[in-house]
Amino acid sequence: MTDFGKARKLYGETLGFKSAWDMGNEVGWIAFTRPVKGAKIGLNLVHKDKLKRGSSKLTLEVTDIGMMK
Repeated sequence: MTDFGKARKLYGETLGFKSAWDMGNEVGWIAFTRPVKGAKIGLNLVHKDKLKRGSSKLTLEVTDIGMMK
């Protein structure tokens, strides 16, 4: 993702996610929550010069891995 403004609008306004925390463009990290208890999605800003087509990174964090199975 290279445009935080568009991402905020898409996930917040269009998809209805709630902002959990936003570290802004300087840090380049924003997290959203959904109604599912403990579910979050984090977005990371990628600078255009470091963007590789077809690549992505996924980070998952859970408090109880057994519950998530």
